Amino acid sequence: MGHSYCLGPQQRPHPETQSCDRCDACPVCQRFDEVSLYCWRCCGPLHCCPACLPILARHVTQNGPPEGQWAEVPEVAAGYRRAVTEVRGWADWGPHQVLDRWPILTAHLVCASLGYFTPEGAARAILDHRLGRANYCEWYIHMARGGHRDRLLAVGKEVIARAFSGRRHHTGFMAHYPHARALVEAVRDGKEAPPFMSW
Repeated sequence: MGHSYCLGPQQRPHPETQSCDRCDACPVCQRFDEVSLYCWRCCGPLHCCPACLPILARHVTQNGPPEGQWAEVPEVAAGYRRAVTEVRGWADWGPHQVLDRWPILTAHLVCASLGYFTPEGAARAILDHRLGRANYCEWYIHMARGGHRDRLLAVGKEVIARAFSGRRHHTGFMAHYPHARALVEAVRDGKEAPPFMSW
């Protein structure tokens, strides 16, 4: 189920609290509840992990602020404010903010792609994953065997997880971490990025 759609029951009131996918774990990373939001239109109370917060925050805020009796309920107002804070915080981010925030992960993603990603391309892939957007680069489309959004989201998650888990093995030809990190630092310092591929 796409997370841009309704994540909960169609009827109100909402006596029960629900997680991202109506069970006890986050649908993206399978971790347990950590952050509380409130969708006053359709889902009711929602809990998710920080990794999935941007996805659910966009869902909660797309309906606008609580209206009528819902605007007076403290839990609803607090959950909506938390979602707005998250959406505003990430909406204006670009590749350079990601490079500044996660330079090591960006460099490892360049290595995992064997130089396919430029530092800015890797940063865009991280940002897209963080915001729950599909990245339509050729590499992802090839691995997903087409441009289907759900498959591209799965590929993006898998690639970033593999870049992190394999970080100790990024050595040698076309996957040398010190070279990738130096390239990321050069772009962070304002030098010109490679136009197509890193190597």
